[in-house]
Amino acid sequence: MYHQRLYRPVSPKSVISGPRVVVVSFPWRAESPYLFLADLLRILDPIASEITLIDGNTAEVALPSNKINTRDIGIRLHYLKEIKPTLYSALQWVLKCVAAQLLTSIELIRTRTDTDVVLFYMAYPQFLVPLLVATFMKKKTIEVVTRGRFDSFSAKIARLQDPLFFTLLSGISPETEAVSKEFELQKYSYKVLPTGSRFVDAVKYAAKTELGERDNVVGYLGRLRPEKGVMNLVTAALTMHDEGSEIEFAIAGDGALREEIDKKTGLDKRITTLGWIPKQLVPDYLNSLKLLILPTELEALPTVLLEAMACGTPVLTTEVGGALDLVKDEDTGFILTDNSPQSIRANIVRVLEHPHLEAITVKARRVVEQQYSYAAAVARYRRILALEAGYG
Repeated sequence: MYHQRLYRPVSPKSVISGPRVVVVSFPWRAESPYLFLADLLRILDPIASEITLIDGNTAEVALPSNKINTRDIGIRLHYLKEIKPTLYSALQWVLKCVAAQLLTSIELIRTRTDTDVVLFYMAYPQFLVPLLVATFMKKKTIEVVTRGRFDSFSAKIARLQDPLFFTLLSGISPETEAVSKEFELQKYSYKVLPTGSRFVDAVKYAAKTELGERDNVVGYLGRLRPEKGVMNLVTAALTMHDEGSEIEFAIAGDGALREEIDKKTGLDKRITTLGWIPKQLVPDYLNSLKLLILPTELEALPTVLLEAMACGTPVLTTEVGGALDLVKDEDTGFILTDNSPQSIRANIVRVLEHPHLEAITVKARRVVEQQYSYAAAVARYRRILALEAGYG
């Protein structure tokens, strides 16, 4: 999928030292982007000679070494519902987005003599101005396309920028092949790089409890938002209990639907809502499940699927985004053809009664070890930078 090109000559010193990489992200309000950023910096650490992170929440990022410089633009976005009235909140959000792009561009200009490659990570679609600046400075630019398409009005407007983004960029690294297809990157095949997937710590995320020793608990872990399909899962759970099923359900996460889910499940003691689970406790939670469900309508590369697969927990997910690259039905996991309550209910039964369930989890774990380990991620990004910047 990625392009082949003639490499420009590089000196032995350059090959040894590696490129000087500036990572440009966006000051999102959510926590997860900063966890992913920390993973990216850990991947780049043995590859780059110097790394600079430009963001508005650099204090939130765990830095793997003193090789990494941070340039904080002093802006952090907010959730629209945090500020009232909504119109004022939206106006303030837009102004922050504009300011973030301008301040990021200023920091890029300040680092111009110490930069070989500008890597845009989790900045989509708010990185047009920094991209224009980096292009004007004749720097190599790469975007790691990490998220799927949204269907909201604002997202549709944002997509109008895509042809300009992809034309200006030196290289494009889709997080998964499915994301590449979703963004129709075949139009830019001459600049598409290897996939920029993250990694899972396969030591931290491992099967501590054998599948056969776990209770029949079906779980969900993620944001409680409409596009995640979690309300359909709750409806399916309530229906199964009305029909006499003894399967228990655990809903972990937080978000806009938390209150509605609590009200709907309040009288059913076999459905537990856990709120947000600290990252260090996630392996234990996944080891408590007989099945993890992700009935989402929109996804890029679902980290929770990788983590569950590493923990020996069967996964059931919809056919969206990077899930298609991870999960093959009745091979490395199970696929929902749709996320309706009826489909979820039927597939829960199919999974829990599958005669080769443990063998499927063993194969899924092997996929994580071979393709999504830290070593595999470093090799991917080494290849990405070698192709685009001429460094090996």
